[in-house]
Amino acid sequence: MGYYVKFTAVRATDGRMAECLGSDSVYPLDGRKTLHNMREDAKRQIHRLRHVAKIDGYKIMMGERKAGGHSVCLYEGNAHGNGDHKRRE
Repeated sequence: MGYYVKFTAVRATDGRMAECLGSDSVYPLDGRKTLHNMREDAKRQIHRLRHVAKIDGYKIMMGERKAGGHSVCLYEGNAHGNGDHKRRE
């Protein structure tokens, strides 16, 4: 079972949130860490990518990253630190 972050951004066409595309849209996480530390790792990666992509949010997922694999969203938050909320633990 793997843990990873999926980054999201606001679409320019209609202002809705959409998953980012490309190699930087998914970031693997260490499943031995707590959810709090996974969130900190995700925010650190957003900070590293600030010059590459405009990231507005993220989802911490548990499951398979490959297409067609089953995944569960554990946590959903925004890149700016306000409005974060836990989905499932």
